[in-house]
Amino acid sequence: MERKLGSVVVMPDFLIDRVIKLKSKEQFIAEIDKKVKFGRGSIRGIHSVERRGGNAVNIAYCLAKLGVKTKLFTIASESGRALLEKIFSKYDVATVHVSSGRHGLTTALEFLDTEGKKANVMIFY
Repeated sequence: MERKLGSVVVMPDFLIDRVIKLKSKEQFIAEIDKKVKFGRGSIRGIHSVERRGGNAVNIAYCLAKLGVKTKLFTIASESGRALLEKIFSKYDVATVHVSSGRHGLTTALEFLDTEGKKANVMIFY
């Protein structure tokens, strides 16, 4: 007798993580101090990337990549929906169900600590 497997349902958290890569905490604080003393200004030349995030999305992605039939239910804006559809479109085992709304956003400041190890501070909003 052949055993039929269903699908794994994963829900609901989806975030877009923006990671800002800094050379050092001290250099970043020094740049902020300069701008505060001047009264305004931009800090230029900082590298950043945006990534998918959230436990549900990360788990659904890993399961789909392993070939497991997966259904993701989440909430996202139109741009978030487009990002999810693009990410999951290459996996025919994944189905994405998105309700309109506001997904989470995080910004992570990433830098080397005093021992040369990578550290990051996340701001969730």
